[in-house]
Amino acid sequence: MHWVLAGLMAVSSPQEEEGCALLTFQIQEKVTEEQRDQIANVLRRRINHRGLREPWFRIAQDVIEIQIPCVRRKDLEEYRTLLTKEASLELRPVASKASHEEWLAASGTKEGKWKENAPKGTEAVENNEKMSGEFEYLGFDFILVSKTPVVTGADVKNASASPALAESGWRVDFELSEEGAKRFDAAAKELYEQRGLLAILLDGRIQSKPRIMSDKFGGRGQITGRFTKLEAENLAVLLRSGPLPAGIRLVNEVFISHGAKKSGFEIPKTREGKDGWEEYETPIVLTPATAKDLAPVQDSMEAAVVHFYAALLRKDKRYQEVLPKERSDRLKRKMAEIETWAFKEVRLLGVKRKKEGKCTFRVFLKIEVNGKADEGRDSGEAERIDGKWCVTSPPT
Repeated sequence: MHWVLAGLMAVSSPQEEEGCALLTFQIQEKVTEEQRDQIANVLRRRINHRGLREPWFRIAQDVIEIQIPCVRRKDLEEYRTLLTKEASLELRPVASKASHEEWLAASGTKEGKWKENAPKGTEAVENNEKMSGEFEYLGFDFILVSKTPVVTGADVKNASASPALAESGWRVDFELSEEGAKRFDAAAKELYEQRGLLAILLDGRIQSKPRIMSDKFGGRGQITGRFTKLEAENLAVLLRSGPLPAGIRLVNEVFISHGAKKSGFEIPKTREGKDGWEEYETPIVLTPATAKDLAPVQDSMEAAVVHFYAALLRKDKRYQEVLPKERSDRLKRKMAEIETWAFKEVRLLGVKRKKEGKCTFRVFLKIEVNGKADEGRDSGEAERIDGKWCVTSPPT
């Protein structure tokens, strides 16, 4: 009997087509193990807050790999931005009129020495909107803000997007932690008495600098900046997820479409072997070249095993799709070891069917482990779980 594997992945696909994305990031500075885990947790929260299923993560040294299970190709740019943006929120008091006038009068300030001439305890940052009248001292390219923030993104307890009422576009409403709210109100009281302003900075850039019109805010505030709905929603996600303790950079991206096509690839007939084994008359041979587009649907044990090893030969993470959702510690240990191997060739040799929905498969593997070539035969386990075949115990 011949079996046909349908449902193979078409790598070249339209922008609307859905697939899984594997994104590899590099941490841009030296971090502790705790900070590395914190980065991964922040990224995981960002993805989950966007409504995606739980992503797959792998962390090694300064590299973080993330597999997003379902995403449209054209939406990848949004996710790149969402994941790499530092999202450092700071609320800093704007320096007084007297400090600004002294700074502006200093030699060279208006000729470009904005930062060099900044008084002690302040920092010159690029002005988002030049002001006039009562605040004409804020009508230049840069303004002075306190070096010490009143609150930061780490103090944000919750954030949400909503339409801006006083101007076009959207805004972000945020709620602070109890400690952050106390600091915010203490600063608000002082600024209210001075008729002062508070600069809201995101990643070092001023988004707005509202005048403080009350001495108490109860730990709530708004960020305005004529955001689009998507920008406001993403910013709210970033704030809810917390800031990254270090910058990261996208260094590699792989997209594998869910679009299906016929493969013409056939599982060969089997013949009776020894001890209950069925041997394939012609073994199924997979190499990096033949595995390029292979990701068959899990309608047979053979399809699941081919799917599993084709992904390993391609060096992508789609093999996760044919592992059980509930994974034992033993399976986790096996996969941790297998992920260190470089696969060169896989041959599916035979199958032993134990009972309905369970079987053992035999493979021949050519691999490299720590730069050393190795090869040999081994067997693994597969089982039909929740209507689809899964590799439950790959050979190690």
